[in-house]
Amino acid sequence: MDQQSTPEETFAFVEPDAAPAPGSEPASPKPAGRQPRQSRGRLFTAVLVSVVVTFLVAGGLGAGVTILVYENAAKPASTTLSFDDTQAVRDRLAKITEIRSYLKADFLTELTDEQILDAMITGMVDDLGNKYTFYMGSEDYAQWTESLSGKYSGIGASVILNKDGYVQVTDVVAGGPAEKAGMQTGDLFLTVDGTDVTGLKDSSTLASKVKGLEGTVVVIGIERPSTGEKIDLSITRATIVSDPIRSRMLTDTVGYIQIKEFSSGLDVEFRSTIADLIKQGAKNFVFDMRYNPGGSAQEVIGMLDYLLPYGTIASIKGRQDGKVLDDSWTSDSAMGVPAGMKYAILVNGSTASAAELFSGCLRDFGKAYLIGTTTYGKGSGTITYPLSDGSAINVTTFKYYLPSGICIEGTGLTPDKVVELPSDVADQSPEHLAFDKDTQLAAALDYLVALP
Repeated sequence: MDQQSTPEETFAFVEPDAAPAPGSEPASPKPAGRQPRQSRGRLFTAVLVSVVVTFLVAGGLGAGVTILVYENAAKPASTTLSFDDTQAVRDRLAKITEIRSYLKADFLTELTDEQILDAMITGMVDDLGNKYTFYMGSEDYAQWTESLSGKYSGIGASVILNKDGYVQVTDVVAGGPAEKAGMQTGDLFLTVDGTDVTGLKDSSTLASKVKGLEGTVVVIGIERPSTGEKIDLSITRATIVSDPIRSRMLTDTVGYIQIKEFSSGLDVEFRSTIADLIKQGAKNFVFDMRYNPGGSAQEVIGMLDYLLPYGTIASIKGRQDGKVLDDSWTSDSAMGVPAGMKYAILVNGSTASAAELFSGCLRDFGKAYLIGTTTYGKGSGTITYPLSDGSAINVTTFKYYLPSGICIEGTGLTPDKVVELPSDVADQSPEHLAFDKDTQLAAALDYLVALP
């Protein structure tokens, strides 16, 4: 099962070349396989700009108040948690002690201190009021990273935690187990093997329940919003190999590229795909970002660098290493495509984060026209920090601002032309839509064909 997630990798801010003189011609096109230059600036490890649903306590946060982890005097008291010495902090630490005593004495089943600490660890990350900051146990993290490789054992469905708090299907792999069992884009997860999953805070927890050994069966209860029916699907797990990009020619001069997510290696594949369609005659492109939940910042920035002249792709503001982060991502002056190339971009309510950055940035540069419905609204980025025991935390560290200066967190992008799909196909994924039913794609083609 896919998630809205991206690989761990080292990301360097792109340092621009000198800007071209006003009115000068852009430099010669970049080869399709050329990688974006790495800057000499600070590095982000595992910078993500995705809709992945991701208080680290350590010594040195303050002086004066210390909790010894070990109560047994025979054990060394070297592991400590240090906090600011204020009355408010002392009150909360006293409350922790009080709560622990009640749980140890009166909880339904006997609790170990390890279990109580595990609950504290999860809550410390999950309850910060940001749904993209969350804790993953070692098993969840291992399965999460496996899915990022593009090959895993599961059912072949991509999901997103929607604005109503339900895990919703955004794509099903053609010919995969989920499609064969009848799962459709738009379906909402209700149960997995009889366990209620409607209260989950992140999709990684669901993925850990759905994935399993090839050949085993998982029973998934779904609700189909388009009809209101509730269905139990028995799905036999299989090895899934995901393909994040699809392309074809729509007319003699218009190319089409669907990007399902910004996964590892997509930048190189995207450049190659663009070059191939240009050879086939493409003058302009439709980029289909519907149901794209986001992905790697490195990949999306590399792709934008390929399409754009010199300029700011996005400004980022947040915190890093305990300090204020105020920086920007830029494209250099060289372009890999003709300077006059235009794009129609298809978006919907599940177009999120990196896909919103890609779409909004191209529009702000005057290169793209957005068609569809208002996007998800994730204008923030996260970093995944692996922990020493194999678990991990996903932490929101910054917000990004488009070239126009806006941050789309919580609001999304409003299309230049609002086009709804017919109600009988509103929940279908792009590859399953018949052309005569895809009113959004038809509007995009009309726009590009009418360009001078």
